[in-house]
This record gives sequence, structure tokens and C-alpha cells, in this order.
Amino acid sequence: MHWCISCQKTLRGVLVNTIILSLLAFVLSIAWASATSAQVPPTLKPTTLPQFEPRGVEHLGNIEVAPIKLDGQILFKVASPPVLDQDEQVDRIPVEIRANRIEANLNRIIGNNIIYLSPPYGIETSTAYDPKTLKVYVAKLNNTTTIFARDNAHPLPFPLLTVTQSDAEYWGLPIEQVAALMQDKVEQHLHQALEERTTAHLSLQALKAVLITLGMVTGSSVLWLLGKLLRKRDKFLKARQADEAEQTSLISSKALHENDPALQRLSALQRQKYQSALERRRSFISFLNWLLVWAYIVLSIVGILLILSLFPWTKPLVWTILSLPIKLLGICFVVGLINLLIDALLNGLEKAWNDYRIFASEDEQRKSLRLTTTINVLKDSKMVAIYLIAIIWGISVLGAPVISILAASGLLVVALSFSFQNLVKDLITGFLILWEDQFAIGDTITIQNTNGYLASGLVENMNLRITQLRDIRGHSITIPNSTITQVQNMTRSWSQVDFSIEISHGTDIDKAIAVIEKAAQLLLEEEDWRESIVTSPQVLGIDSVSYSGLLIRVLIRTKPGQQWRVEREFRRRVLITLGEHNIPLAKYCLTS
Repeated sequence: MHWCISCQKTLRGVLVNTIILSLLAFVLSIAWASATSAQVPPTLKPTTLPQFEPRGVEHLGNIEVAPIKLDGQILFKVASPPVLDQDEQVDRIPVEIRANRIEANLNRIIGNNIIYLSPPYGIETSTAYDPKTLKVYVAKLNNTTTIFARDNAHPLPFPLLTVTQSDAEYWGLPIEQVAALMQDKVEQHLHQALEERTTAHLSLQALKAVLITLGMVTGSSVLWLLGKLLRKRDKFLKARQADEAEQTSLISSKALHENDPALQRLSALQRQKYQSALERRRSFISFLNWLLVWAYIVLSIVGILLILSLFPWTKPLVWTILSLPIKLLGICFVVGLINLLIDALLNGLEKAWNDYRIFASEDEQRKSLRLTTTINVLKDSKMVAIYLIAIIWGISVLGAPVISILAASGLLVVALSFSFQNLVKDLITGFLILWEDQFAIGDTITIQNTNGYLASGLVENMNLRITQLRDIRGHSITIPNSTITQVQNMTRSWSQVDFSIEISHGTDIDKAIAVIEKAAQLLLEEEDWRESIVTSPQVLGIDSVSYSGLLIRVLIRTKPGQQWRVEREFRRRVLITLGEHNIPLAKYCLTS
């Protein structure tokens, strides 16, 4: 029931938006009609040297050409000799002024297009000339070839335009043939323009506009329903992400409490794997949502353009919309699509790595976590690069000088780099950390910053700007990358137990060393511990002699992150074994 009410409200909102768009198109058509009826030939102030080229004017050798438009459509082009100094060449008319006068004459044939209500039939229209009796023909006027128009209500010929020698040069035909071609174009488009302004034709077009509006409402409703289903699915996956994060955080807390870096890395790897899988599914849903948004945009634009193209007063708006806004929207679409496709490619690369190599070895686990970090950095960098290219592309479409803007932007970037030099240092240092593989997510490290502060913990997150650690007390430590001066990575490639114990003077040293070697060998032979130890333990012997006793040192190479776990077990066994063989420890014995 609640869903139906929500659906009805949304459908009502879509219907209202579509009706508003239709009314806006109608208002624009009325405004355009008013502007057309008030059109008069413009007068340009003569200048000695023009400072700019009028829009639409082309220079072709000894002539200039300009288009003749009616209802936004180009009929043909007329030509005139160039006017460099209008004070001296008073007998010449610039081609843009000639084109404006011709268009004004054509619009005069159409007339004011009076629209008024005539109950019970609704809207009535009126044009200056009758489309049924309109005649367009070619005749001579003062020895010049001229195109005239007349109808039954206006028997006196009305001159539309004069065909000149410049027109013949541009067309490459005799004046009579050029006049015939122009007369055919003018007659065809004037009849079409007058017919489109009749009551019967406008009534039919209004019915089409209503049908198009209904189609837009139906299509928008379908797209909204699909979007709602996708948003519901995305909400479900987002909740699952939160649940998975909570479950893996429990494992991470246990590993942190036990000071077990291997378990910490494994939990980080599992969390990253689950989160990446869910993120890929959410990314696919985002892609579908993106497609739905663009489908709605295309549906709206196509519907509006179709409605505007139905009425003669709004036809010029169609060409205006198609010229620049559509190009900018096309740039946005292409850039967004490329961005999503690169994201999909990077996500596929990460998935392929996780599916086939993720648990191959401890080093592969570390590489998987590093790959995820690198992919996230690439996504951010890629997005900046793509949208920068899109901005440059858009500037070029707008006709602005791209090189000048890029030069000014370069100076601005240099100025900003001084203001944000710490941020720039962070980004450069972060890039070098990733490039040199100094550490990655899941590593246990000790960092020293520029102030001499030491921070140790598990790397939970890192990007080009910061590194975040989680220490043994559960504190989250955030360190800007530019302040890092030294890094101790305790879990890269392999780790090592550095164990030492002090026994008292007078003890049989050979027996003590043999006992410790046997404890180390037994540890190596047990299956549960053999997987964590890389090479056989090395009992180095007496490492130092002091007044309190003799220091015996042992080295055990382990897999990354296993040294603390192995050392705790080895320390326990050594103390038990020494006690069983009555080997006393030093009075102030310290083990490490």
C-alpha cells in the first residue's frame, strides 16, 4: 500500500515535470513568434576597419557569402563583394546586411501570425499571405533579376531579393539559373512555413505534442521504477558491506590483542577481498544507474526536441540546442563512459589476481594488498586526468583559445603549488612509497617522522597523501607521507626471531647450549611450527659476558609476521627445558 502511494506520488511528479517542460516549450514558441514579427533590417554603424568577422560570414576570394535562413533552416547562401571601407564604398552593402534584409522580407510574407481564441474551436491563426494563392516568380526590375511574391490579397508584387553577379560567381551558374534555383527554394519553404502556421496543421501538431508528452511520462516512469529497483539492491549490498566489515573487525581485534601480525594481515586480506567483491557488484549497479540517468536525459532531450520541431516558431531552437549543448552533453557522456570502463578494467584485474593467486603464499598475500592500494590510487589519478581532458575538450568546443587558457592555468598551478607545497610533498612521497614498495596494507611497520616521533602498528590504509596505522592499544595513527623519514618494515619477505637469555656463572656452558639447541630443534620438527619457520634455528653461542652472567643468543628466521608468535613459544620452551636440566639463570636475568 505504501509502495503504491509512493509510486503514485512519483508518477505525479514526473507528469508535472513533463507538463512544465511542455508549457515552457509553448511559451518559448510564443516568444519566438513575437521576436519574428518584430524583426526589422538592422542598421550597422559603418566602420573603417571591421574589428571582427560577423558570425556565419565566409570569405571566399573576392566575395563574401552569408546564409539565408527561414525558421532556423538554411535555404541557400548569397554573395557580395567585400566592404573594407564603407565610407568610401557607399554603393556596396555588406553581405550580412543583405542577408538580414532578405530574411526580413521572407518573414514579412509570413506576417504577424496572429493567434487568438475562437470558441468553441480553440486557437485560430492568421498569416499575412495566403498559402493557397501565394506565387513566387522571377522578373526584371530596373534591369536586375529579382524574385517577387504575391497572392490574391496582395496583387502588387513584393520584391524578396535581387540576384546579383556575385551570386552567379559563387554558384558558378548564369544569373537566370541561379534565380530559378533560388525561386524554387523560396517558394517551397514559404509554402511550408505558411502551411505550418495554419489552424489545422497546428491542431495536428498539438496532438502530436500531447502524444510525445505521454510517451515521455511513460518512459520516465519505467526508468524510475528500474532505478528504484537498482537503488534497493545497492542499499542491500551496502548493508552487507557493513556486516562484513563488522565481522572482519572482530578477527582484526583478536589479532591485535594477541599481537599476531600474520593474523592481522590475513584479516586485512579477507576484509579487502570481501569488500572488493561487494564493491564490484555495487560498481556494476552504479554503472546501470548511470545508464538509466543518461537514458532519462536522452529521453527528455529527444522529447523536447521533437516537441520544439513541431511548431515553426520553435524550430530554430532545435538547431540551437543541437549545435552546442548536445556537443557538451556528448563530451560528458564519453568521459563518464571512459571513466566507468577503466574502473571496470581495474576491478577485473583485481578480481583475476584475487581469484587465482591470493592465497598462494605469504608474499602473494602482501602483493594482493599492495595491488588493491595501487588500483585505488590509479582510480583517483585516472579520474583527475580524464576530467582534465574533458575540461580542455569542452573549452575547445566553446571556441575559447585552449593554448592561452592552458598557459594561464599552468601559471595558476605553479602559484598554487607554493601555497600547497606540503600537499604536493605528500603526493610525491606517497607515489615513491608505492613505487619502491616500502610498505603496503597489512604490513607491520615502525615509522619515524621529521620530529623524531616513532609510531608502530599495522598499516590499515594508505594513499598518496597519508598512511594510517593501528597500534597495539587499538589507536588509529594518521601520518602525512611527507613527514616520514624512516621506515622499519617487520613483515616484508621474511622475519627473524632475535632471542637471547642470560645464565649464571659457573654453569656448564656446553650443556646449556646443547639444551637450547635441542629445544630449538624440537620446535622445528613439530608440524604446527614447521610452517612458520623458514630455516633451521641458529644458536650463536655466548654473545656477551657480564658480571651478572653469560648471554646466549639464538636467531630463528620465520615467515613474515610469524616472528612474535614463534619467539613466545620458543621462550616458553627454553625456560621449561633449562629448569628440567637444573641450569640456573643469571641473578638479574633478562630475556629478549
